[in-house]
Amino acid sequence: MSKRPFLSTRWAVRLALLALLLLTIWHYQSSLHFGFWWDDPVWYSHMRGRSWWELLRPTPEFQYYRPGTMLYVSFFLRDDGMYDAFALHWLQIGWHLLQVALSYAIARLLKLRPSPAFFVALLVALFPFSYQATAWAAPQQPMAAAFQGTAWLFFLLGARGQRRGWYAA
Repeated sequence: MSKRPFLSTRWAVRLALLALLLLTIWHYQSSLHFGFWWDDPVWYSHMRGRSWWELLRPTPEFQYYRPGTMLYVSFFLRDDGMYDAFALHWLQIGWHLLQVALSYAIARLLKLRPSPAFFVALLVALFPFSYQATAWAAPQQPMAAAFQGTAWLFFLLGARGQRRGWYAA
């Protein structure tokens, strides 16, 4: 009678991914104590006193059209008219954690074995591609990267299973 291993491969991978996500939080946790940075205060001032409908439309006095970012940031307006920097930095870390998990799932769908797929997720966790993962509270890059990763995941799931419904991604 063979002895069962203490942890199955599936559980070992899950624990390694959980450890990676916790490492990622630890890696970026110092940003939780950042206030607003460089142009964040200017950027946020464009949202004060605007209705949701006004946040969805482009404004002539502001050069960027970011309706999704403007909407979710509007939820963090405090009663004193300021924004909650701590919560916004946590949100950036959350979007980045989602991207790390998605990178592992996408790598597995692309037929990488668990170890190389984990290495891909590690690289994404520690060296985010082309955006500041947590420094600025305002940028939409972590959110956009997570949405793009989700779209790729759905596309690959659809291509793998030949289900047309996933192609909507």
